[in-house]
Amino acid sequence: MNKKFSATFLALTLITQTTFALSAPTVTVDADSTVVITGTADSNEYLSVVIEKLGKRYFLKNVLTDTDGNYEVSTVLPANIVAQVQVSNKSGEIAKTEVNTTIDTTTPDVEEPEQANESVLLMVDKHTIDEGYVIPGEIVKINYGDTAWSVLQRTLDKYDIDYDYSYSNKYNSIYLEAIDGDGEFDHGTGSGWMYSINGDYLQYGANNAEVYDGDEVIWSYTTNYGEDLGRDVDNDYFDNNNEDDYEDDHLKIPNQEEVFIEVPMNTEEVAIIELNSDLLGELEELLIEIPDEVQKVTLDLNNFDDELPEIKVNRNDITLHIPKGSEITSDEKQFDLFTPNNKNNEFMYDIIDSDEPIVFDKEIKITIPNMSGYDVAWTLDGNQYPIKDKVLETLKLLPITIGSALQINDIRDIRNKDSYFIKDNDNLIITTDYLMDFIIYQSKDMFKDQKDISDWAIEEVDKAAKLGIISGYEDGTFKPQAYITRAEYISILVRALYNGMVASTSAPFNDVKTTDWFKNAVDVAYESGIISGYGGKFNPNDIINREEMAVILNNALNLQYKPVPIGIMDINLTSDWARDDVILAFAHNLIGGVTDKFNPKGAVTREVAAVSLLRAYEYKFENQHMTRSMPPLQIGMSGASSLGLSIVLAQDIATAPVINKEALDILNETAKYLIQNVEEPYFGSVGGEWTVFGLARGTTKVPSSYFNNYYKHIVDIAKEEHKDTKRGWSTKVTETQRLAIAVAAIGKDPTNVGGVNLIDYSFNKGKNMPYLSDEHQELGGRQGLNELVFGLIAMDLLKTPEPLNVQSSRDEIINTIVVEYQKEDGGFSLNKNGKNGEVDITSMTLTALAPYVNTNETVKLAVNKGIDFLANRINITTDQIDTLTGMPSSVTSSCEGISQTIVALCSLDIDPNTDERFVQNGLSLIDMLLEYYVKGGGFVHVKGDDLNQMATEQAHYALVAYERLIYDKAPIYDMTDLIENENK
Repeated sequence: MNKKFSATFLALTLITQTTFALSAPTVTVDADSTVVITGTADSNEYLSVVIEKLGKRYFLKNVLTDTDGNYEVSTVLPANIVAQVQVSNKSGEIAKTEVNTTIDTTTPDVEEPEQANESVLLMVDKHTIDEGYVIPGEIVKINYGDTAWSVLQRTLDKYDIDYDYSYSNKYNSIYLEAIDGDGEFDHGTGSGWMYSINGDYLQYGANNAEVYDGDEVIWSYTTNYGEDLGRDVDNDYFDNNNEDDYEDDHLKIPNQEEVFIEVPMNTEEVAIIELNSDLLGELEELLIEIPDEVQKVTLDLNNFDDELPEIKVNRNDITLHIPKGSEITSDEKQFDLFTPNNKNNEFMYDIIDSDEPIVFDKEIKITIPNMSGYDVAWTLDGNQYPIKDKVLETLKLLPITIGSALQINDIRDIRNKDSYFIKDNDNLIITTDYLMDFIIYQSKDMFKDQKDISDWAIEEVDKAAKLGIISGYEDGTFKPQAYITRAEYISILVRALYNGMVASTSAPFNDVKTTDWFKNAVDVAYESGIISGYGGKFNPNDIINREEMAVILNNALNLQYKPVPIGIMDINLTSDWARDDVILAFAHNLIGGVTDKFNPKGAVTREVAAVSLLRAYEYKFENQHMTRSMPPLQIGMSGASSLGLSIVLAQDIATAPVINKEALDILNETAKYLIQNVEEPYFGSVGGEWTVFGLARGTTKVPSSYFNNYYKHIVDIAKEEHKDTKRGWSTKVTETQRLAIAVAAIGKDPTNVGGVNLIDYSFNKGKNMPYLSDEHQELGGRQGLNELVFGLIAMDLLKTPEPLNVQSSRDEIINTIVVEYQKEDGGFSLNKNGKNGEVDITSMTLTALAPYVNTNETVKLAVNKGIDFLANRINITTDQIDTLTGMPSSVTSSCEGISQTIVALCSLDIDPNTDERFVQNGLSLIDMLLEYYVKGGGFVHVKGDDLNQMATEQAHYALVAYERLIYDKAPIYDMTDLIENENK
């Protein structure tokens, strides 16, 4: 199915060029609060300019410096604020200064600019929670470029109505968190704010939704993802059967100098980017980013009659550059970009694919990196033709053809075109004014006997050879199936991991002579603790076996703990001295086994050695600046308890539970996705604490500065919110509870965050939030069961001792939850007056009560009823309707519902992958969760939706909870294991 995407899908693309210093920005403020920011950086470099105050972001723009490295941006800020200006580049450099828009009363009055005569109608309502209108109807005058967000923000500021929001760098998108005290999750996990323009609920950031004269803009509070507002979740934003939808007036973008388009990731669809002169206006530069997961992208220029803006397209570092002012002189103006082509060669791309040649009046360039061993060719009518090598000034003859034989006479008028390529180091740069189908491909085999390399190893052997880790023989062969000796393996390993190192001591092996070619490598390995030998001998000419290789790799890399995805069925054949190392090497996939076996005594072939050493090389040099959230595995056969963890011991591997391998792979990919897309987690329920929590409790490697930078950020937040005696924490105690969870997960003390005791907010809410009404000072009085559940979780994170004379004790909270919030159907409701249970809140409640099941019979009974409630909601029927929301409460109706159920079951030591009560149509809860996964690391809220950050975060930590259950670790919210590890 095709979808047309207009240039309204905005994302951020950062490009680095030459190297100069990033200067501190200079700020000037006019009388009307117009702020002008100037500075210098690298020439032709993209910078991110942000203005924010305590997490509230007022402005963000990406600006390209000129050839001298100068930049300038401007905006209008609210009067009487002091905020921070931050300028950053892709390299991570940051420059900061302050902006102050406080009005100088000594300055003469400045005549306000004339307002536009156009206006929109703005309404803000909370009817779904019976609180009527926040703004019943306001005629708002608009200026050119106003959006659904700008008119809302301006009006809320006008009436001093409190609101919270955050900003996504990746999607250039505003996310509204709360208005007038009601925000996301306050009335269920599906609650939050949505906006519509003329009745259409738009599924992109409101700051990208431009409004026009006469529009009706409505912001509404929802309790169930918009279904209570009449939103059709199966038919949002685009009608897939109507290709004219993209022409909606609200998809027009204002005239601006640059636009960034990021194609949404969906491998099942073809994205058509159609550029239109009327839509784009006086655009100077257009950058298009194509994720590697996208199946196919078509660029359609048929409706662009003027000179083109500068266009840059990037996919996996392959770039197409069309210079500004170019015109297409051919009739054909539509072509596919950078399409993977696995028909003939797995390394192949169709760089350009069009029905007919596309002719430009200017030269365009295509740059392809890492092209050593690859070539490029035009393709026409199934044939392949040479392109001129600019350096050699000759036509480069190609060793392969596609389709019929090479027929030079069929080149037609290509011969008259000045198309050529050059090799710049490993980069291939093609220059042409004539676009037609052409491909890149692997031009030759690395070795004469390449066909003898196993299919599973060929790509990594090729890469290892290109990196110089391993080489072939003088006759051009590799001999992949030949066995490798201990001396050969150590020599290659030392060259790969310790290149150039010279040993300072001599290894005490009586079978290694000073004249041996491998002498220095053996000495380096011995000095580095990699090898110890056998009774004074190294046995250099013996064939190395797989368990010896595992020991050597672990000694060289000091491998960190990682769960074993499947049992090693022949672990009992491994020598005692090698068993732990085999487990680690197997877990890190440094040495592939045969299905569920390792074959420890098997001889190592050259292809196996090449693959293992390449993976070792990548592990060392890709992880040397990284840290892991789990401690290193330090167990011997008799010393397992030294970790203070319940780990899978070597002798138990054969009978250990088998985890869903796909779930582990997706867990790892999702963690990487979060690290990449939430580069700087901030205080907030999306892109903040839940991301940090999941990553900290998982096993995926995390950059060493990731948690430290986050903690520095939230210390300032905690201090500032704690001092706010009017609206601290946006009047929501759950803000402190969520933050406490993240703080504890990264190994910090939630009772002392810059002097703020976050846990005490749950024990003594009234004392810490005296500015609330008497009713709201009670735990549960403001946000219902959410406050009680997360309060109990926060108290039990580190088993914080209960202070004397607390306002809310653990026993009181538990009694209130069970007596006042559990319904007749066994589920729990967010509000006391709810008639039926709700899936998400029931799951969260069971998670909070889990630590008390074995010591409190009342809790045990309530929890069992709750489990039955969730099991019954696997196969939902139409008569199971929640009386508050009017919607069915089903475990499987959303990604978040499944995720929270998985967390609850894991907290109760119930396997959500095998428990028969939670199987539907042969699928376990884990299987059902994976159906919401989008290749590349994200999850969607409901099937058919776009990728959703909230769903991604919850699915991620649900899989972390499952991983911890399988490997017998403390439940995800039980952080006492961190204290035990620290003490030991």
